[in-house]
Amino acid sequence: LLLHANFDFDYSLLHTDTLMGREHIVMPVVMLVEGVHVGSGGPVYYSEEVISTFVEMWNGRPVTVKHPEMNGQGVSACGSPEIMDFWVIGTVLNVEFDDGKLKAEVWIDKERLYLVSEETAAWITEGKPLEVSTGLYTYLDDTPGVWNGEEFIATVLAAMPDHLALLPGQRGACSCSDGCGGPRLNAEGDVDVKKQ
Repeated sequence: LLLHANFDFDYSLLHTDTLMGREHIVMPVVMLVEGVHVGSGGPVYYSEEVISTFVEMWNGRPVTVKHPEMNGQGVSACGSPEIMDFWVIGTVLNVEFDDGKLKAEVWIDKERLYLVSEETAAWITEGKPLEVSTGLYTYLDDTPGVWNGEEFIATVLAAMPDHLALLPGQRGACSCSDGCGGPRLNAEGDVDVKKQ
């Protein structure tokens, strides 16, 4: 699926740094923008007001490869040592809401990255645009509507961040074509991704 979007994925933005005595890959990402995003519960509307309300709560949240699951059910990335050991590869830091976008740095522990997902390591090494997906606990109003011509079944009134998932080869609810993903700047271009 070829997506046309306003973006510039620039792997020169990546750099390495040390966190807690371990080498990390630091990647700028856009986690969320205003709009209708289709997640596990269907299309819901995220306003700038709601997105900008929980900025500080993102700092220190875990970064995972895909969304954590147990027995086929989504779970918190912070729920147990076993879940963290299997899924977590890094931390979200330096979060800000700027120009209508929830931006952050993803600090990826290099050793954990190769241990947990060689696929994700290869995706980064090959310089491919990387989709992301926010793991949130949301409070919805269940009122359908339309935003910029896109229909939604509910509006997010409040959200509690749990984790940010990296989705190599998959499409996030707030996808690259919506303005999310990483490593990310703003320009014109195309990106080829597989739909999740």
